[in-house]
Amino acid sequence: MGLGTDLYKRLILHKDVGASKNKGPHFWDEVHSLQWYTDLYEEPVLDIMDRPKELIIGDATGSTMSYAGVGILGRPTDESGHPWNILLPEVMHELQPELKLIVILRNPVDRMYSAYNYHSHFKRADLPVGAEGFHEYVKRQLDVMKGCVGEDGEIISPCVQKNMGMFEQLAKGIYSMFLPSWINTFTQDKMHFMRMEDYAKNIATHMEQVCKYLELRPPLADEMDEMASLAVWNKRQGNGAERGSTAGEMMAETRKMLGEFYAPFNKKLADILEDDRYLWLD
Repeated sequence: MGLGTDLYKRLILHKDVGASKNKGPHFWDEVHSLQWYTDLYEEPVLDIMDRPKELIIGDATGSTMSYAGVGILGRPTDESGHPWNILLPEVMHELQPELKLIVILRNPVDRMYSAYNYHSHFKRADLPVGAEGFHEYVKRQLDVMKGCVGEDGEIISPCVQKNMGMFEQLAKGIYSMFLPSWINTFTQDKMHFMRMEDYAKNIATHMEQVCKYLELRPPLADEMDEMASLAVWNKRQGNGAERGSTAGEMMAETRKMLGEFYAPFNKKLADILEDDRYLWLD
């Protein structure tokens, strides 16, 4: 989420990390064949065959975590058309028990504005351009989401699942809704968390931590130099970049509105991870 592309682009500069033809193929949250997915890793597989060695390959799809049990696209159903009670983390753990997960979380308020500016399909003829359009967009998503929040403030998952397409970007920032199913499935040593804000401030240190977590040898001097010199990826780039370049700063009223919405969910996230940095009070 956020700088996942940046981390991926730096990691594949390590000679023991293989690159996919598509860093974010959306295999786990969309409908594709297994053959299509495995073909993406043809080059690193051939590399292993030619020169036997341990090689790490990865999938950096940003929305994999947020589709865990909520709104999974193409989810199998029973004869009555009801979705099977199988969560994505369970499927991935069954298929890849040694899988290691890296979770980069960004302040959900900023994450939503970035997504709005990044994806051109959010551009609506009935919305103003820039920050004012985003403000109206947020109001509409909040209005729909209210129907999926109970009186106790808890999210009603079936409601979110049914209406995910109507407030997808708002829901993606409710990290506390998605994380429990991953944490309950994968052991602590299989998950590595970081805040995007911290990663952006000190990329080199976080790269070293990630390599250690993945049990990769420390990057060689030439690899580290190349990693360090790489320009930051995914910083308001994408098919909606022209919109992001003119959006300007988020309106204070919008930030307050989103901050109040996300605050209780951030508190749950901080409790789950036992780390108050995820309150995003800095």
